[in-house]
Amino acid sequence: MNDSPLLPARHENFSDLPDSIFVKNEFVKFLYAAMHLHLPVNEVREFWDKHYLTNNPKFQNHVDFYKWIWSDEEYCNADFFLQVIESIEPYLNSKGFEAPVFIRNALYTLNRGLLFSPKSMFKWTSPFLGDFYSNEDLRYLLLTLVEYYSSILLPGMLHKILTFFDHKSDKTTEAVILGTRFQQLPDKFNPLPPYDCELWTATIIQCMPAGIYLPPYEKICMISDIRTIQKIVPYAQYRNNNLLINQNKYGERCSFHDFCKRKKLFEELQQYNLPDFTITEIIKDYYCSKRKRIVLHKECIYEAPVYLYSYIFKRSSNKPKDFFSFIIDGTIKEKTDSWISIENRHNELLDTLSPQKILCIYHCSDDSISVNGKHLVKFLPAKILRYIISRFVKNNQIEFEYREFIKNPEIPLDTISPNIAVRIQRLSNVLEKYFPQFIIEKTARGKFSIHVNCKLEYIEE
Repeated sequence: MNDSPLLPARHENFSDLPDSIFVKNEFVKFLYAAMHLHLPVNEVREFWDKHYLTNNPKFQNHVDFYKWIWSDEEYCNADFFLQVIESIEPYLNSKGFEAPVFIRNALYTLNRGLLFSPKSMFKWTSPFLGDFYSNEDLRYLLLTLVEYYSSILLPGMLHKILTFFDHKSDKTTEAVILGTRFQQLPDKFNPLPPYDCELWTATIIQCMPAGIYLPPYEKICMISDIRTIQKIVPYAQYRNNNLLINQNKYGERCSFHDFCKRKKLFEELQQYNLPDFTITEIIKDYYCSKRKRIVLHKECIYEAPVYLYSYIFKRSSNKPKDFFSFIIDGTIKEKTDSWISIENRHNELLDTLSPQKILCIYHCSDDSISVNGKHLVKFLPAKILRYIISRFVKNNQIEFEYREFIKNPEIPLDTISPNIAVRIQRLSNVLEKYFPQFIIEKTARGKFSIHVNCKLEYIEE
């Protein structure tokens, strides 16, 4: 059996950024789509609006942001992604959902257990198609490819098989996965940012075999976690190196290296030159009633330098006959019914963000301007606004100088004291109160710019 196929080179786009971590947008899109499965559009928007990237020059407005979320090919910064996943579970809990159940349901409903689309799975797996057809134990093979898939989905982050253990008592295999940075900085240990690896990595990998018509891995075991105990359970306390939660002992301090030696992992980890942190080993599970799940696992350590987790599963040579049919069908059929439904909800959300259509009319008979049928200004203020709007509509001009108005024969200002600055400010005040979608903003001495937050239709009659 070819247990470990030769992996292609890591994703090249980020090879010169050893200290950076990126996340493929397909992961973000999955989270967004998963919410559309169970939440009304206004609640989906309520969550994602809070994560709008105001400092990204690509986004002129929220519409651009949501179109970016829907894209597949781009990458986002890890900081943004971590903010999103840290916020999702509390938000889901507030809506009555349990995060692990929510994630698994979304994985099976959207892509039959896969985080990414069948088309992406086929594209990324094409170098190994021969291995899938020549190997009998496909669940084992998938685990050997975790490092490769991770390099595409999460450049800068490394998830790979550290070792295998065979449990003769129940004829199972335990595959231990290491999670760390792809490349450490010279002379400096640089751990991954803290996140819930069980929820957002281990659970997702566990479900992957379903994409090729095989059962998920039977059991996840969390071995080490980078997060601090207080990050997970804020009210936890230490007393004499013992971890106390509600006055009950749940763990005790020990050495990371000693723990790894007891677990027979020290030799495999030596090549990574990991520091010997003081860590906390949990002696019994801690169940969080708010999150409705175990958040501290017995025999797992916290405040560790790396993530370690394992899958215990039975080896099998029962390969389904058409194991690749879902993936192949997905490359031919553009969208499944689930994705069509979600795309409709996505478009419905975009409709809620579409700028309001406003009709602005200049009435030549009395030199006045109305907005959506309601009188706004007349006489000299109307002539000033008429000039601004007509220049915007005809030439897309958004920056103006006071001298344009002073020299304009159609705007009868006092040649000795035109007071244009005062007149522009008064007009701005009227617009702020009665036409807030049209903003005048002073930018420099004798200059101002406009911001039009609507679909403006302008006519003269």
